[in-house]
Amino acid sequence: MSILIVEDNQVSAKLVEGILQREGHETVVAQTGEMALERLDFISDIQLVIADIMMPEMDGLEFIAKMRERPKWRDLPVIMQTSDANEETVRKAASLGCRYYLIKPVSKQQLLERVRQALGPVSLILLDKWRIIAELGIDRGLYRVMAESLSVQLHEAIRNLVLEHRREGEVSEELHTCLVKVMESAQHFGAERVLNEFSKIQRSCENEGGRIKTPCRGLLQELQTLHSALNATLSREKSD
Repeated sequence: MSILIVEDNQVSAKLVEGILQREGHETVVAQTGEMALERLDFISDIQLVIADIMMPEMDGLEFIAKMRERPKWRDLPVIMQTSDANEETVRKAASLGCRYYLIKPVSKQQLLERVRQALGPVSLILLDKWRIIAELGIDRGLYRVMAESLSVQLHEAIRNLVLEHRREGEVSEELHTCLVKVMESAQHFGAERVLNEFSKIQRSCENEGGRIKTPCRGLLQELQTLHSALNATLSREKSD
């Protein structure tokens, strides 16, 4: 799941993006309202919008109004983040379904609290690198080695799951062992979404008295999402 940041000030956008990514959130940035509408069209997993109001061409309120015209986005939660504390502006934002309104400069604590309120309980794709390093008591070098090893495990699991999906039936002993190893590794990285999906499938199979069966579309999707997020983190790690 992604959070769309609509902000024409690059410094503000980078700050919000950095705070959210360190909490394990996937982010998408748009500099204008028009660009934000395009992002919504092409990215299916956006779960929250954080928008500035004072933007050129199409301000934040106009953007939200256009977004609300489409049934798919009518209930998408929005956090307005702006330096405009005018009561009339706040009222207009509320009339567009914006329950959360933050006045700049916004603190990290304020932002994360509003994000938690807007999203409710959300499982993480991948815990932030620095939180993993701190919680495991390791250095960046060991983190990179572990992350690269998990990436290889994920690649193998995805490839084998796709192959067995074509054959259908119960997964092989080899693939089951591979998936269990991936889940053991994923625990170190706080990958709640893939762990939850695997646990759900296991419970279902235990109730039916059998082994995991293909197709496991939900699990495959979560493995692919985790793999992409992990590789993006490794790419940023190399560029630091």
